[in-house]
Amino acid sequence: GAGKVVVLDRFAPGSQTSLDFEFPSGGSLNALIPSGALEETSAIVFTPDTDVDERMPGGLFRSGKRFDLMVCPGDACVEPYSFEDNLTLTLHYTDADVQALIEDELYLYVWDGSQWVDIVQQCSAGGMPYIRDPAQNSLGVPVCHFSRFVMNGEAHTQFLPILRK
Repeated sequence: GAGKVVVLDRFAPGSQTSLDFEFPSGGSLNALIPSGALEETSAIVFTPDTDVDERMPGGLFRSGKRFDLMVCPGDACVEPYSFEDNLTLTLHYTDADVQALIEDELYLYVWDGSQWVDIVQQCSAGGMPYIRDPAQNSLGVPVCHFSRFVMNGEAHTQFLPILRK
């Protein structure tokens, strides 16, 4: 089930804003919104632990971090909301979130309505790379829009499914 929804204050365009969100399971998300990203005063809505049914979204193993971000200009929420300027999301994850995953091979995938795609490939064709800092358990990602996200990655070993009778 989805976690509690956090609605932040309304933010006006014209000044850089740094927002911090906490995950109930530990870890946090920082969103750095540059001054030119929002076209109008908007609220940001963060929903942690949204449903990701797929075991391997986008063909990679999912981590324990998944969430939804929405922008609500006026009273209507828009998803996906495309920004005028790239934001930077920085995920601070726990060791449990990335158990069996390779921290140098972590990615942030976004739901595009029909499939999971790499947000960095989608937003900048890979031109603005991930900022991975395994020592600090953090993953920095340039994003051009908000939607439903999952952090995923390559695994150390291929696990065989356990069949239960």
